[in-house]
Amino acid sequence: MWVGDCPLSVEFYHLFKYCRDPNASIFYVLGTGAIQIVLRRTLNDDEMNEWIRLEELVSQVQLTPGRDEMQWILEGKGRYTTRSLYRAMTFGGVKDVLMTKVWKCRIPLKIKFFLWMAFNDRIQSAVQLKKRKWAGPEECKLCGEKETADHILFECPVAIFVWTVIKDLCGLLRVPTKCAELVELLTQSRVRNFNSLSFSFFAQGLCG
Repeated sequence: MWVGDCPLSVEFYHLFKYCRDPNASIFYVLGTGAIQIVLRRTLNDDEMNEWIRLEELVSQVQLTPGRDEMQWILEGKGRYTTRSLYRAMTFGGVKDVLMTKVWKCRIPLKIKFFLWMAFNDRIQSAVQLKKRKWAGPEECKLCGEKETADHILFECPVAIFVWTVIKDLCGLLRVPTKCAELVELLTQSRVRNFNSLSFSFFAQGLCG
């Protein structure tokens, strides 16, 4: 990768596939000031548009005398580190900003895990169990409504009562009505007593 955000053979795959000499050096191709690439066939309209984009991209490059230098693009200083490689290998492609803030909260680890499960709808509610061919009913045993994760934690009359107590106890500005709002509340509001909130929330999870 020497220009752009990915290898040119990936970004301009069709052009690379038709190139007679795919191993040609950059100096050989651009050394004269014009692109010296021989293709095995003529290009259609879409491929010609790719060619134009390729010309625009490489026209920004100015070759200079001297040896090539390798740079590690995963670090700002251009130097290899094991940490940057591990981070790139374990990164799933999408970063959940809200849950990242939850992992940094000063609350017990078991509460963080519980929040993660609630946020990702992994709690064993009746609706989720039904997807695994559970024979029981989908209705909440306390109020008769369909039992989802949000219902267990926020919508059931018992949950509403518990959240009213939590609001007064911890000085919350509002009562959350779904998991995403709870995560935002934990990471943005200045709760007076994190330990009380953690204990209350965990107790509510057990009650659910």
